[in-house]
Amino acid sequence: MSSKSCAKCGRRMEEGFTIDAGDYSMPSVGVWHRGKPHKSFWGLKTVKADKHEIVAWRCTSCGYLENYAP
Repeated sequence: MSSKSCAKCGRRMEEGFTIDAGDYSMPSVGVWHRGKPHKSFWGLKTVKADKHEIVAWRCTSCGYLENYAP
């Protein structure tokens, strides 16, 4: 996705990303994970193949956000 127009106001959107605190509060790109969460002693059980980094687009005019997990 190279450029987008806002679905709400039609103005230009800019690409960015969401930040997740991650392990030991180290910043990382947020991810979308397929399925329902399954808790374990150490947090959540995850499968690497089911994770997709989140790409976020923000309208430069109204602030509307769109998130994608390609």
